Amino acid sequence: MIKARIDRCIELSENRDLIRKTQRDKLTGLYNIDYFIRYVNRYDQYYLDVDFDVVVCNVSQFHALNEQYGQQFCDLVLRSIGIGIKKLARKTGGIGCRKEGDTFLLYIPHRNDYEQQLKSFLADLFFEEEIADKVTMRFGIFPYAQKEPDIEERFIRAKTAADMSGNDQEELYGVYEYEEA
Repeated sequence: MIKARIDRCIELSENRDLIRKTQRDKLTGLYNIDYFIRYVNRYDQYYLDVDFDVVVCNVSQFHALNEQYGQQFCDLVLRSIGIGIKKLARKTGGIGCRKEGDTFLLYIPHRNDYEQQLKSFLADLFFEEEIADKVTMRFGIFPYAQKEPDIEERFIRAKTAADMSGNDQEELYGVYEYEEA
């Protein structure tokens, strides 16, 4: 009986270590997409009275940056974005992840001050002039995202909004307008 309990404790400890090692992106420290989706599901399950938005951000022409300035520079950019995403998620009561490459996701309670929040995010992010002059970000927002039951579709809609905003420096972000069927 005691051996079974000890074995169970060891198994739980190993599982906890495995989760700790796999739930976060090594470069940015943000959740990876699989764990992020699990947490989004929990938010939807436990915060039924809260409206949530999906925010996607990515670096415009990231591959060109990588070719021109190298991987070390781009890793610095990605780490900086990760720090900014964590800060914004904490500040707004949401969660963030690095989905892949230069694409990041936030799931945060609905807000109406994105212009201010994203300008602040960028100001904190690119405090080094060397980075600010070389990097352009695109943002897309899918408001009231929990209306769409398919989580992947939520991300696609936010990405569509980011793509619609394009590289237009006048337009900081795009918003996907949800159409009820």
